[in-house]
Amino acid sequence: MPAAHVAPPSLPSPSGTRASPIPLSASSRDFIEMLAFIYLQHHRAADAAVLLELLAHATGDIRFKGAAALAQLRADRADKALRIIESVPLLSQLTPEFQLLRAQSLYALERHPEAAAAMQAFVASRLAAQRKEAPSTIDTKNN
Repeated sequence: MPAAHVAPPSLPSPSGTRASPIPLSASSRDFIEMLAFIYLQHHRAADAAVLLELLAHATGDIRFKGAAALAQLRADRADKALRIIESVPLLSQLTPEFQLLRAQSLYALERHPEAAAAMQAFVASRLAAQRKEAPSTIDTKNN
């Protein structure tokens, strides 16, 4: 039975028009993801970033953009990491993970006031998330 293909968005061509999409099977996606993880573990962040950006583009999965930004940070390319983060839809940028990546990118770019504000936003969002996840300890039945 042939592998199922995911139709990724088309890649831009040098002339600015959209090129034909490149089919990416689930097994190919899994292999590329595993290889990117191995690259990250073995201090080859630049190589991992290329693969993760490919996966982000091919699948449209925001998690791959976050991983690509992390890889760019580890490769000392904070400017590219910040561009990736800013290309993510605003709602996703408000998640604690993206706020932390943003703070780290800004700090690496020596934009310290912006980094401090981004870190404060990260801490506030983590606290809010923890409050949502924590079960209520108040017994309302016996009051």
